[in-house]
Amino acid sequence: MRLLPLICVPGAVAVVVTAYVYGGGSPAALVHGASAIIVLGGTAAATFIGHPLRDVARAVRASVGSFVEDTPDLESVTAKLMDWSLRAHRQGVLVLDAELDAINEPYLRQALALAVDGVDVAPLRDVLAAESRAREADDDTSVRVLETAAGYAPTFGMLGAVLGLMQVMSALDEPGRLGGGIATAFVATVYGLTLANAVLLPLAGRLRERLMAGARRRDLILDAMVALRQRTHPTLVAATIRGLSPQEAWSGLRMTSQAPAGRPS
Repeated sequence: MRLLPLICVPGAVAVVVTAYVYGGGSPAALVHGASAIIVLGGTAAATFIGHPLRDVARAVRASVGSFVEDTPDLESVTAKLMDWSLRAHRQGVLVLDAELDAINEPYLRQALALAVDGVDVAPLRDVLAAESRAREADDDTSVRVLETAAGYAPTFGMLGAVLGLMQVMSALDEPGRLGGGIATAFVATVYGLTLANAVLLPLAGRLRERLMAGARRRDLILDAMVALRQRTHPTLVAATIRGLSPQEAWSGLRMTSQAPAGRPS
């Protein structure tokens, strides 16, 4: 379903344009260079003042990546963690050493490597929690950049409106110049509100949802690795996973968790 949100970004702008045209307006009236310079240029400049270039570039990459990369998946990692728990409980944690080369996700690979290497539970938890917090802070930077830009866009739209009205007031004795000032006033406001509410804020919300899904996935991995390191009974591990996983991830896990427990080595 990646295509739907990708279509909805220009679709939100199209709704505004369509409503305007349906009401009798001309699409050409919404194309106004001065308004675009004020809103787009002003928003970009103000955002660069508040955030380093690398953070703005990261926000752009994260926004594009959110439509290309899959949302952090809990269902597959839930099944994998349950399988590892069963095997470690029966045969010992070292049996999972062969799994490391097949793991592409850095956080999951690091977590399993620490457990296999026999790192004590307390430092294992501390290391993984610190890594998760660092990743969450990096992801949150992109969200804050977009939210900052969304706050500036309507303000610059209002600034464009004020400038347009000033242009109108200075040309009251020249009716031919009034149209340009009025256009700047109203179109700049439309640009600012549309940019903020149809583009920037939805993208920020999308990134925040992915941030929360990633944090939830890392919490699940952390707790499962601690339980695995302690050789906790798989039934208790399943209960922990159930508390952290959404219902759809858990429903595919039930058959796995009900596999014969076996006798630990």
